[in-house]
Amino acid sequence: MSNVVVATGVARDTDRQGESAGVAANVTREVPMPTPAPVPPIEVVSPAVIDHSADAGMTLFCFAWSPRRKNDEGMLNEVRRQYKKCDGHLFFTDTESPVKEDEEDFVRVQVPKQRVERTHGQWLYHRNMAGLMPSWDHLLRSGIAESFDWLLNSELDHFLSPSRAKETIREYLQGLE
Repeated sequence: MSNVVVATGVARDTDRQGESAGVAANVTREVPMPTPAPVPPIEVVSPAVIDHSADAGMTLFCFAWSPRRKNDEGMLNEVRRQYKKCDGHLFFTDTESPVKEDEEDFVRVQVPKQRVERTHGQWLYHRNMAGLMPSWDHLLRSGIAESFDWLLNSELDHFLSPSRAKETIREYLQGLE
């Protein structure tokens, strides 16, 4: 056991009414402390190694909704790079969004009329479901949903690793067995 100093100071004698009767002496008090148990070594976890050989048995379709705001456009190239690692992908936007000729991976869907006009800065702000529901409708009616094992909707500002998504799905399914 080791000792720990818990208090130092001047001790005073006091009478029964709590008044000081004079200074007795400087006091240092040591309290015995138990020796702590040794701390087990920290387990170092290696980065996840994903087994891509099993990916062949599972197909993943990735999609996102975008009203094509300036911030969305700035992220689109990186998101495309991620989504191209899926077995299939599409981006959905509304029928009034800017037209771009070289975008084969965009589908325009009819969005229900909103309280504010499309040109308003708050159009569909925190209301992505107004664009997602027509997107899902397209996936179901076109047969795309039936062509893949899993469909994954992600936001443009979220990082997506399709191989990790497949591995996570696989681990989840194994846990159900």
